[in-house]
This record gives sequence, structure tokens and C-alpha cells, in this order.
Amino acid sequence: MNVKWCKPFSWSEVAEPKIRTRNFVQKQDKLNLSELSDFLYKELNNNFIRKKFKEFSYLTVEPTTGQTIAAFIITLIINILCSIFVIKNNVYEY
Repeated sequence: MNVKWCKPFSWSEVAEPKIRTRNFVQKQDKLNLSELSDFLYKELNNNFIRKKFKEFSYLTVEPTTGQTIAAFIITLIINILCSIFVIKNNVYEY
């Protein structure tokens, strides 16, 4: 619990909250999470500016052809197994 280093990171538009947080933590001899929580609550409420997610629009996740085929096959197998279960166990009988 001894503080040796601190490197906060954030997707904030401004760097000041990260710098203040780093300085606050490094001033502590032993890490006090309760004090840190109180500090962050005030600091982030007053100074945090969220990045616009439009800035990350260049990030995409495109599945490969193999992944798409595998997802289709797995979905098909699960649907067949569920259908068999429903038919064999008379789920709709009261």
C-alpha cells in the first residue's frame, strides 16, 4: 500500500485532472483509497470534460469471413438444439 508511482490516464479533453490526481496520490505515504475517492469525486465533477465519441469513429470491428460463417453455424446449431428440446419435452403442454 506504499505509494511508489502513479500514472493516471483518461479520455478527458484536459490534462489538469490527471496531473492533480497524480500529485495527490504521490503526496500520500500510504495509499488511502477513501481520500482518493473523495478527491476524485470533487475533481472530476469540476474539471472533467468527456471526449466526443465521434473522435473514435475511425475504429471499427469487422469480422472475417470465417468468423461470420462460424457465428452462423453456431447460431444454427443452437436453434436446432433448442427446437429439439422444445418438441421432445412438450414445453407448450399445460
